[in-house]
Amino acid sequence: MYRVRFLVEGHAREFFPGGRHSYDLELPGPATVREMIRHIGASPDLVMSVFVKGRLMDKDSVPPDGAEVVLVTPPAGG
Repeated sequence: MYRVRFLVEGHAREFFPGGRHSYDLELPGPATVREMIRHIGASPDLVMSVFVKGRLMDKDSVPPDGAEVVLVTPPAGG
């Protein structure tokens, strides 16, 4: 089983299912960040940046098993 924890930061968190801050995923195998965002029922377009272990990653990258992935959504306001 492939496991990843998503932490969602920023104002667009309200557009993620349940408006939650964290999501624990268990998948049958590795997947891209983009695929995992869709798996939880959100749009990858809501995510501005992805960080794993403090390093910027692309949404098409595959994080290591057990990783904590921080999804940063665009700021709001004006």
